[in-house]
Amino acid sequence: MKLYSKLNKVRVALQERDVKKSGKNKFAGFSYYELSDFLPTINKLCFENGIATKFSIDSEIAVLQIIDTETGDKEEFYSNVIPCAMPKSNPIQELGATHTYMRRFLMLMAFEITDGEAIDAVDNEAMIEEENLAKKQQELKEVCSANELSLKDVVEIYEITAETPYKKLDTVIKAIKLKAERGEKILWKNIKTRK
Repeated sequence: MKLYSKLNKVRVALQERDVKKSGKNKFAGFSYYELSDFLPTINKLCFENGIATKFSIDSEIAVLQIIDTETGDKEEFYSNVIPCAMPKSNPIQELGATHTYMRRFLMLMAFEITDGEAIDAVDNEAMIEEENLAKKQQELKEVCSANELSLKDVVEIYEITAETPYKKLDTVIKAIKLKAERGEKILWKNIKTRK
């Protein structure tokens, strides 16, 4: 049997399985396939049909090879790599996320798994809000540092939490800058914002 016949056999068998989506996008309210939802089934079906998968990635291209274990014939599915930028993460977490997303994407492509139009359902306003919040949190740190203020005191006085809207942070930042521009002593009790 040729490689494409084996691959098509796996695709059809996979479609007949009841693979459930476990991923949840809480912002946009939709479900999606995580790699762990379908990978065990794909591995089993590939083994039963004499094919294997091999994933590789570098800084520019991610490749998923489908290999006929009997003949060594190969088919490649590839995509440009787009690094995954995540707020509040470190470089190794972003690298891991990039690898996982690219591997998932290529598996969806190679095995013709439809995940719905997830990109159309993404709540862009929520993403923009999150980006603005991260920028304002950083700006608040910088303003406090520039004015020799304790960030801890500012957070306590203004009742700032991780969920504080970026617009409130903007108000706090403007109040600090205004007092600094006027050369006034920044008296926290006098410039506390309303909730």
